[in-house]
Amino acid sequence: MLHRFSISCNWALRQRNLLSFVGLVAVISLVLRSNFEKTSRGETTSIPNNYNTPRSVIAVIGTPRTGTVGLYRSFIDSWKCTNNVIDVPFYSSPGYCPDDRTVLRVQSAVSGAKLIRQHRQKHPGGQCLVVTAIRSPASWIPSLYLKYLYFHQSWMCRTEFSSLDWKYMLSGYRRFLTDSDVIAQSAESCLPRLMEEFQGGSVGEQTDRMDFMGGYSVLGPAPEQSEFAGCELLFLRMEQSDRWPDIIPNFVPIERGGWWPGIIQTVLPELRYKRTKSQSSKCPGIARHIKALQDYELTTEERMLVSTYGGGIMADWFDAYGYI
Repeated sequence: MLHRFSISCNWALRQRNLLSFVGLVAVISLVLRSNFEKTSRGETTSIPNNYNTPRSVIAVIGTPRTGTVGLYRSFIDSWKCTNNVIDVPFYSSPGYCPDDRTVLRVQSAVSGAKLIRQHRQKHPGGQCLVVTAIRSPASWIPSLYLKYLYFHQSWMCRTEFSSLDWKYMLSGYRRFLTDSDVIAQSAESCLPRLMEEFQGGSVGEQTDRMDFMGGYSVLGPAPEQSEFAGCELLFLRMEQSDRWPDIIPNFVPIERGGWWPGIIQTVLPELRYKRTKSQSSKCPGIARHIKALQDYELTTEERMLVSTYGGGIMADWFDAYGYI
């Protein structure tokens, strides 16, 4: 009886070990398959090189209203660029930095590729990092509208505007939602081209990867035939900026604290993030108007309409955030 019990235990132990081994093989196979698929799509599974090297270029190529101005200014300060940086709505003058490095900011992937190419022709051999970001359409669209108002109606920050009923701004916002040109042009300016050049697939694929990575995705290096050949793309998600202090250090090391914490810290060890002012801070007299916009929820009809803009990018963007 005892002998049979011992045989049964040994058999059970062998079966458990066999199952553990099979499970381990299955996990390894899945990891290898996942890495192969990511590599075939141009995704990087390891942390890129430090970008604090001579002749390097960092290009902040961001969709309007995705928080990339603060990143750009942080890179400028980190690399101690000495020229007077001039910011305009869609462009910042290049930062010419020690060791023949430069920092760029544009809101067009086409323009960004051109500026990177010019720098690399003049200063070959450095690293190349492209940085972009995305945010929920629920907060991006009202922010884009406020930028539109500020650009076309600078008087909106004046005291007399604050006396207007907030419903006035809200009615203008609803009309803005039917203007496909402004929204489509902003949405199409960067992401579609960057996803194509870095073989990133859809925005939804990248946000799934961000879920796993903790708020970011790394693509590249871009293939030889790409306009960004050899560059890597750091794709950030604003909603998880609180986790970036542990991410950006793998790219640009920075001083702790700030809105885009550690992701940047690995690329530029000495980077200090400079947070830009919010629209409420710029125009405190209309803070309640801004809050009314942020609290407004698009109707189903409005969401369906906006999702048709931009040749598919808005539908992809909405789907990635489950916004339809």
